[in-house]
Amino acid sequence: MSTPTPADATASENPGRIGPYRVVKRLSASCCSVATYLAESPSGERVVVRHYADPPARRPADPSSWLDRLRQASTVGTAHVLDVGPDYVAGEHVDGPALPTEIQNRGPISGAALQRLAIATVTALAALHRAGIDHVGIRPSRVLLGPDGPRLAYPGPEHHDMSSSAHETNPLSAGALSWRAPEELEGHRPGPPADLFAWAAVMAYAATGRDPFDAGSITATIKRLSNAAANLGALEEGALRDLLTDCLVREPDQRPSAEDALLRLIGHSHVLETAVPDSVVAPRAAARPRSGLRRVVLPLAAGLVLALVAGGVSAAVTLRTAGDRRPATAPTSAGASWTPRAVPSGPLSPLPRGTAVTLPGGLGTVYEDPADPVRLGSIRVNDGSKDESSSASYARDPKTGAFEEVGLPNTLAELSPDGRWLATLDSLFLATSNQLDVAFTDHLTGARFTVPALRLPYVTFGFAWSRQSDSVVITAVKQEKGKGKDTNTVYAAGFVIIDVRARTSVFVPTSDAEEVKSAGSAIDPNSFLPLYRWAPDGRSVAARYVTANLTQGLRFRDLSGQPIRLMHWVGSPTGNGDWFSPSGELFATSGCGQTPVICVWRTATGQRVATIPATGGGSLIGWYDERHFIEVSREDGVHRVVARDFAGKVARVLAEVRAPASALVDVRYTRG
Repeated sequence: MSTPTPADATASENPGRIGPYRVVKRLSASCCSVATYLAESPSGERVVVRHYADPPARRPADPSSWLDRLRQASTVGTAHVLDVGPDYVAGEHVDGPALPTEIQNRGPISGAALQRLAIATVTALAALHRAGIDHVGIRPSRVLLGPDGPRLAYPGPEHHDMSSSAHETNPLSAGALSWRAPEELEGHRPGPPADLFAWAAVMAYAATGRDPFDAGSITATIKRLSNAAANLGALEEGALRDLLTDCLVREPDQRPSAEDALLRLIGHSHVLETAVPDSVVAPRAAARPRSGLRRVVLPLAAGLVLALVAGGVSAAVTLRTAGDRRPATAPTSAGASWTPRAVPSGPLSPLPRGTAVTLPGGLGTVYEDPADPVRLGSIRVNDGSKDESSSASYARDPKTGAFEEVGLPNTLAELSPDGRWLATLDSLFLATSNQLDVAFTDHLTGARFTVPALRLPYVTFGFAWSRQSDSVVITAVKQEKGKGKDTNTVYAAGFVIIDVRARTSVFVPTSDAEEVKSAGSAIDPNSFLPLYRWAPDGRSVAARYVTANLTQGLRFRDLSGQPIRLMHWVGSPTGNGDWFSPSGELFATSGCGQTPVICVWRTATGQRVATIPATGGGSLIGWYDERHFIEVSREDGVHRVVARDFAGKVARVLAEVRAPASALVDVRYTRG
């Protein structure tokens, strides 16, 4: 939602409350009794509320249709719509100036900053179009320059009949006309091409500081708009100017799509190897190519680019050069493929009893049943002593079911969700090398290889597989010396994405360290370390973060490191692998109540669905099925792994591991 320059307002212009939101002040007012307010949600979060005193004059009758599409799609780079009521739309408050304020205070934008602004805004536009939003209505005041990058504000579709008696301002206002396409002036319904026209005009304004269609009078301006005679002024010759010129043509079907524009901006000219699932792609009529129009051929969906580019140019730095990349592993023979273990779908009732399977090294017993939706994939026990015989790390062969020792207790090992790949790393690699390599074993082909992931001064405490079993995310940690003797502090510095089949890695820096440092003594950095995990879609990652109120919340980032979603109210995500339920619809957190509890939330909405009393000495490590957690508790020298339901009742014992109460017992389950 837009955060306009505050308007002068009297006390009578403040309605006090709009729905559940307490109004702080009015920000702006427009025609048809529409006003925008800065407000606070019941939880104290700052939001922007757009209020419609006469809803039929400006709002569609059923906002649920477009709201659902927004929530289902990857609307990266936008100020998110949070709530919709009968007479209001509440959205995210972006703490930063709108584009006109930035231009007024600091002048036109140029160079790399202009390129980043163009990429960020057209990425948001492409995502909205893919969500089925036909017309966004971009204008300078809806481009917000937040602390985490540019955002495009979209309050939802609105009626705006400028010839209507309800329209309270001059229908020929040059400010209102400047960001409209020629077809709108002719009375045609605007669609995605109109957004590309307006986007190009806004980018020209950002680059020059002036309206590209301003001709000195309203009549002359309308004539220039009707003929699409834009004045790009001193905008530098090059790829961006060429693209804006193509977007500012008069004929709608000759303008590039937002996705085409995005690919041109980032110089993407090779065939994409990843396509976005059809379920998130709204149908759209194909545009006829313009003769001589410089375009990029797009054989597959541009969803990968949307996932990588939101908010600006990627901050990722590849560890390998292009010439050093190794080819993906080939199957041993034509038609060879990996078939994951079949697992039941949905919650089980009752849970199967399980048959005892002895763990190696006298570690204890696992209780398993073929109907179990999960299977123990690896186990690591470290009692902290110098006697290595009392500590071990084992991983399971998915073909034989046997546990095999994979290294010393400092070796972290985990099977991919489908069981095909085993990943291992040495958490104490600094003892022998200045570079961390992740080793992979392909259980289909038998191939073994390593991928470099981190170099000094970065280390890591763990990693996690994507649900698609094709990528690994590693949290990059940097240690800094403290002021006192032998005092060191660790901070999360970013994350590394490893593409297993391509055998490449990308380091993505983040702002986590700066945020923790800015909290001062209120946060102990050594006890607050964000660990990155994959979101269910495999196109974004998530980690806990320090909120403005110095509490903990969940933040989603795209694969370039840009924040795309915040849940400041949920507490700290919990689990040692995949935080999300098998369907991806739920996740669990701790630190979400006045007493020790586990809270279960809906991933799509952030709505709480269950509050479960925490068990003394127990720790939640993952999900058994949609209605049961996997938890480890310590009792009488035995670490008991159980499936616990939302009522807090133990429904099944999954394993019993014999180890001292002080020992670290790390168990990882897989669904393949």
